[in-house]
Amino acid sequence: KLPPYELYRCYMDWIDEEAKSIQDVSSGELLFSELMVTPKVTKDYRGEWIELYNTSNEKINLRGLKVSDGKNAIVIGSPIVIFPESYVVLAVRDNPIKNGMITEVDAIYSSQGFQLGLKGTLTLSNNDDVIDSITYDVRADKMAFMGKSISFDKDSSSSIWCPSTSVYGSGDHGTPKQA
Repeated sequence: KLPPYELYRCYMDWIDEEAKSIQDVSSGELLFSELMVTPKVTKDYRGEWIELYNTSNEKINLRGLKVSDGKNAIVIGSPIVIFPESYVVLAVRDNPIKNGMITEVDAIYSSQGFQLGLKGTLTLSNNDDVIDSITYDVRADKMAFMGKSISFDKDSSSSIWCPSTSVYGSGDHGTPKQA
């Protein structure tokens, strides 16, 4: 098991003293909303990204948030504030030319040791408390998901992951920071 990799903030704003600490976030207040697990136009390890959504009516400071795949983890080490009902994108690259033309990346992480696969279980936690956990598997129809991010069907009562139909940046499909 590798130690957690630290996420680095891509740009520095102010440190928001009024934002809720990640330690005070409850289950369901912060969710996985979209994943790019198999980019097609951009090289796989460069084009992967994770989108998170703040369902609460409070700003949340993500410093200390742990994203785990059960084997490896990344931890946000810088103060990153996510506003109410807003999104953040965690990606391997913040340079749009190298990440598939995503222009708004909030934090970057190393792809060495933490990579999204065709199937997996991801967990958001603050120390030992689970905030959100998802399981996905696109192996059965890999070609349908190639180059397309996956997100929950918000109009369905089940937890079905759906491929994106919206094109962004260099030609892959997804809605980073817009879902």
